[in-house]
Amino acid sequence: MQRSGRHTIVMLDDDVDLLESFRLMFRSCFREVFKFHGFATLDEASAFLRGERCDIVLLDLSMPRGPHENIKQLRQNTTARIVLHSAWHDLREIAADAGADGFLEKPCPMIGAEIHRLCG
Repeated sequence: MQRSGRHTIVMLDDDVDLLESFRLMFRSCFREVFKFHGFATLDEASAFLRGERCDIVLLDLSMPRGPHENIKQLRQNTTARIVLHSAWHDLREIAADAGADGFLEKPCPMIGAEIHRLCG
């Protein structure tokens, strides 16, 4: 995992408006620290990850196929840390059961700091 320079973040969420909001936030607030790529489907993200180095994958819990299957497919394409994000109240247990490396509850007002911490 990168220790200096910009960290690469991939976000998977089928809510394209949320993806756009995160893209704008990362571009305007965290440009010097993070490179952000957002995808609405697991297949798009997997294709990107096969050819790119990534530090963190933010995976929406509600993506089709479910967290177990999604994490399994992502692990075939990247060594990045996989972090589930959702507004579900039992996200900690779901993330641990699915094999995620961490979780972020929505809303996540401190997302930049938390992702930076996860990047090491």
